[in-house]
Amino acid sequence: MKKAKKRLTFFIFLISFIFLQLPIYATSVAVEFYAAVSASKDTNMIRMTENLYFQQLSNLEGFSVSDKRPEEWQKKDR
Repeated sequence: MKKAKKRLTFFIFLISFIFLQLPIYATSVAVEFYAAVSASKDTNMIRMTENLYFQQLSNLEGFSVSDKRPEEWQKKDR
């Protein structure tokens, strides 16, 4: 009987701890985007790839992405 009571108490404690921690995990993860690394000499291709990586990362749910590249890329609205 004592073992069952201890297990029930532990289970209730564990569940309440998990539910109290949920708001922490609901926030987005901060990510800083600096650059793509490449040995290529084609700067236009590198810039295009960086823009693609940045845009894909920005569109993922749960991530807050800040652009730390020297030239900030501006999304063009058409």
